[in-house]
Amino acid sequence: MGDAGTDAAIEAADVALMGDDPGKVLAIPGLGRERAGDRPRTSCLSILLLAALIPAAVSGLLGITVAVFAHEASELLAVANGLRVARGQAGR
Repeated sequence: MGDAGTDAAIEAADVALMGDDPGKVLAIPGLGRERAGDRPRTSCLSILLLAALIPAAVSGLLGITVAVFAHEASELLAVANGLRVARGQAGR
């Protein structure tokens, strides 16, 4: 088999099996259920943080530099959480 369309197929697919064991297909629904809580939890945390930081920065309780730093730190935590989830799925 050639790999002319392999990259396009992987990009278009919802799931790509990267090994020779088709039995891993049965684990896909379990992974989805297992990881379903990560995305809403991260989104809620980001929204709550912004809901606190924006009024505090506008009212002058917090310096704009501190608010931006706190926001960027929360974004880094969200990325780290995504990497943690991806690393957990790659090992299966």
